Amino acid sequence: MSSLFYRLADNTNPASLAWKMRRARFERLRNLIRACPIKGEVGTTRNYCSAVPLGTTVPLGTTVPLGTTVPLGTTVPLRILDLGGDAKYWRFFLSLLERPVEITLLNLVPIPDTGEPRLHALLGDARDLASFADGSFDLVHSNSLIEHLPTFADRRKMAAEVQRVGDAYFIQTPNRYFPIEPHFILPLFQFWPPALRRWVAHRYRPGWYRLRKKQEAAEEDAQTIRLLNAKELQQLFPDGQLWRERFLFLTKSLVISRGFH
Repeated sequence: MSSLFYRLADNTNPASLAWKMRRARFERLRNLIRACPIKGEVGTTRNYCSAVPLGTTVPLGTTVPLGTTVPLGTTVPLRILDLGGDAKYWRFFLSLLERPVEITLLNLVPIPDTGEPRLHALLGDARDLASFADGSFDLVHSNSLIEHLPTFADRRKMAAEVQRVGDAYFIQTPNRYFPIEPHFILPLFQFWPPALRRWVAHRYRPGWYRLRKKQEAAEEDAQTIRLLNAKELQQLFPDGQLWRERFLFLTKSLVISRGFH
């Protein structure tokens, strides 16, 4: 039974259900990216998307000064901040994007050099993005990060920063009421008493922790991960549109997004 759950839940396996659902979710993100407004006259210092003809580019990191006219046909990369970003995720999906992007992967721990010039790794905390000015990014993206923050106050800080530094956002998190906890791959693990969760994590390292993470990480996550429900996510992002990612008749994940202004 456990091997079946792994085959269903392994989002690194293109044949798994989780991968197929992630691929469908990315289509929604791609549609959001497509909707980046085409602008000629630019009245801010932020990057904006413009027409994307083949063979025309602007160097990565280019910004548009106040009052500058962006020549027709100029391609300004879409600036994306991915909180808790994974290079493997983007290396696959970059090929599906029709317009140039510049993606910053922000994590608490260093990640190896991606070898991909469109991906840039930085150290940072999603709860405090003070190093970025308001509206620094066209889009803020996050997959399965916000539930790892230990308190609701921490999640509120992350949500406020997402909405401050990004024009649009696309935030995904597992649904609290899906019957299989997605990190430990155990039925209703999110509702077990904290002491029991920690003991099971220490003794057995269930789920992905057996293969990919140290025992200390399993114990810590068993104590701190707190899955969100739809109401809580909407409270954190009141101007976002909520989408329920379903498996059969159950909501597996929640996605909340805001389009470009």
